[in-house]
Amino acid sequence: MNVAITDLGSNTVRLSIYEIEGDTFRLLLSKKEMASLAGYVENGKMSKEGLRVASEVILSFKKIVEHFNIAYYKVFATASLRNVKNADECLSYIHQKTGVAIELLSGEEEALLDFKGALLLQDVRDGLLVDIGGGSTELVLFKDRISLMALSLPFGSLSLYREFVNDIMAKEKELDDIRKYVKRSLPLINFHDGQFKTIVGVGGSIRALRKLVRRLKKQDDLNTITYKDIEGIIKDSNKHRAELLKLILKTAPERIHTILCGATTLLSIMDFYDLKSVSVSDYGVREGYVYSRFIKKD
Repeated sequence: MNVAITDLGSNTVRLSIYEIEGDTFRLLLSKKEMASLAGYVENGKMSKEGLRVASEVILSFKKIVEHFNIAYYKVFATASLRNVKNADECLSYIHQKTGVAIELLSGEEEALLDFKGALLLQDVRDGLLVDIGGGSTELVLFKDRISLMALSLPFGSLSLYREFVNDIMAKEKELDDIRKYVKRSLPLINFHDGQFKTIVGVGGSIRALRKLVRRLKKQDDLNTITYKDIEGIIKDSNKHRAELLKLILKTAPERIHTILCGATTLLSIMDFYDLKSVSVSDYGVREGYVYSRFIKKD
């Protein structure tokens, strides 16, 4: 059975087509569009232009899906629509324009699907899962591979960029303001006497950071990035700005404006909770959605 999933995010809209066989699945096709929907939010509401962009992307993905033998095509939205005041109007408009009904995930649902997806690949028993999206950041504290707490914070790399940054790449003072804001926003978490030292990282921002660290270290198979790695990138943005700019353009050009915001958010979380490394997973909310909806049904 083949299923298609569209993830309507604040920064990117992604189409993933999977083949499911029994209790396993594999990715057949992946496509993304940098729609930057958070940039169309005005006074807390998604603008008509933003809805037009979202609808056009979904229609283009729908045409791709028609070329496959698809049993189910599902579209879900996260912070892109969850955090706007006119969410119901948005869902109705997109449905009318595309014929596709959108499932709006709550912050907790998104966090738990991130967790379920990530642990399909990760052999980590205890830790903190972090997903820094465009418009929200999800945290899941887990022990013995069981979720103890799941929550969503209303900021991400793109929303922080829009709030704090005045140029293409954030400057030192702007990153410092982001760091202070993130730390003020983080909840106190009982880490059971400090036995948790690992973050499981998912999502585009963290994977882009991994690509950057891989390139800096010349290690193409590296999947764990450290506090020192991320701190070094942020320091380079001050001391070696031109060189870092060139490297980002070679590695993750679509994130040239948001990658430092994501890096600062991740470093702030690691600093706040005294966590030392990030084990990056290639699975996240979309894989968790497939697993939960079609294999081990909730």
